[in-house]
Amino acid sequence: MKAAFLEIRSWTDSGVVWAEHWYGSLYFGDKRVDVHYVLNEVEAKKLNKADNLLGRGILSYNVGEETSRFLSKEKLVKEAIKLFNQDPHGYDILLEGEHYVLDPMKMLVGPEILLKEANQIWKQFESFDGWNCKREEEKEVKEICDQWDILVGREKCF
Repeated sequence: MKAAFLEIRSWTDSGVVWAEHWYGSLYFGDKRVDVHYVLNEVEAKKLNKADNLLGRGILSYNVGEETSRFLSKEKLVKEAIKLFNQDPHGYDILLEGEHYVLDPMKMLVGPEILLKEANQIWKQFESFDGWNCKREEEKEVKEICDQWDILVGREKCF
């Protein structure tokens, strides 16, 4: 099973007051494809207003042009899935996370039965806050990772 990855970057959770946008890249092995979309009138106005409020006003966003600056994570994920489905580059599944991490991740695209099971395992992993779990929970978290590895055919976490 070959996995492609959607890596999402943003400052929105970092405490930066003005940060309200997301960027995403699909990784097909070593090949990186940035996710873009075409601006509509509402989105162009929002981006221009945000930049002008910050006093930057350097860029001017226009209706019909492409940008990689998404106003919502949901729209970014939707566009990334659309891009993946247009040309999966021979990959079977799309995961949301860093392409160099072996831990369970949210599966965005894949066979329905695999998608359901993979996302159940990912939710279990997240319920422990991943490897930020309590020391006494590490064995259970490792077992969850092992289930993930068997399911998606990746190497063991350790």
